[in-house]
Amino acid sequence: MPGIRWILNLFCLLLMLTGCGGGDGSGSENQQLNPGLMGKFLVTDGSAVSLMDAATGQYTEVPNTGHDYFTEKYPQATNFDVVPLPYHGDKFLFMARGETSHVSGQTFQGQSLFDLQLPFQLEGASLSQDGRYLSLVRTLDDGFFSQQLEIYTTDGVPLGHTVVEAGRIDRHFMHWLSDYRLVYSAGRSFHVTNPASAEVGYSIDLNDYTQLIDPEMTISAWAVSPDETRLVFALARDIFTWSPQQLQIYLMDLDGSNLNLLASATLGAEGPVAFYPGWSPDGEWLFAEVGNHLLYRAAKTTHLYLIPLNDPGRPFRLSVEDQERSPEVRSLWRYDYHDAEADITSTGMLFEYLYWLPEN
Repeated sequence: MPGIRWILNLFCLLLMLTGCGGGDGSGSENQQLNPGLMGKFLVTDGSAVSLMDAATGQYTEVPNTGHDYFTEKYPQATNFDVVPLPYHGDKFLFMARGETSHVSGQTFQGQSLFDLQLPFQLEGASLSQDGRYLSLVRTLDDGFFSQQLEIYTTDGVPLGHTVVEAGRIDRHFMHWLSDYRLVYSAGRSFHVTNPASAEVGYSIDLNDYTQLIDPEMTISAWAVSPDETRLVFALARDIFTWSPQQLQIYLMDLDGSNLNLLASATLGAEGPVAFYPGWSPDGEWLFAEVGNHLLYRAAKTTHLYLIPLNDPGRPFRLSVEDQERSPEVRSLWRYDYHDAEADITSTGMLFEYLYWLPEN
């Protein structure tokens, strides 16, 4: 049975990890659960932020975060969001929304970088790699499916905008390249803007690729490689599709060429989804949190996988069943910091998300 195999695997791992466990989750002298991994994971739990070391699976709380802190700082706000920055190992964004919106930058040491107040309802934000520009997304009043992408300086100076009507921009995934171009997704398309502009330079429409068979699958998650040459993205069916479905994770060059299937997985009728994939800082591994859709996350945890990227040309199989999973695929191990006994697990975390950050 899968549960028995999981327990046996965990028992074997614990035999190898001498001195792991203990009440505060600190383990024994930074024992490495994931040898060879680099960087840290940004862990979000509502508006609380922690950093998880990729090698040791241990956590450090980020100061000046959490519901109490932000409600005191923004007493008029009713909605809060932490925004990860996959190319920054030392900072993140925070959005507070109410009658007006705030977007602020903060370091992992708790230092405030800027705080910009906006007169409209903000839906998404991202920060350029040098910290000079913000990309902002808001829904327009004249239509639920019409959104405006805007570029601002962090001093609040608007630099231009464009209206997106073909599909809603995924506010969780906006990536600034080092040359100030912005990458974002909407529906089944990727868009790359001109430098420091909201004007689209070119688009990649997945409907143009015959190997993507299912036209009902849309982009559920994606990430740009550290060297800015490739995209990894996952496709999944709509949230209200109840039939069993196949999750597909693809690699593609940033110009839309060299599309290849990287990995696949099948779950049940609840529907598999890949949450927030991330590249390792050295570009050798891809992290993917795979499991049931957000509707079911309250009851069913996801599973954390590390997919190798040094063996292209054949797709890997993701599965909780050992005999079905590709042997090259590793589990990502971590301490369960909600557990007083600090158990070691490779499952996801309910209502929380992990984003792999580069080394500072």
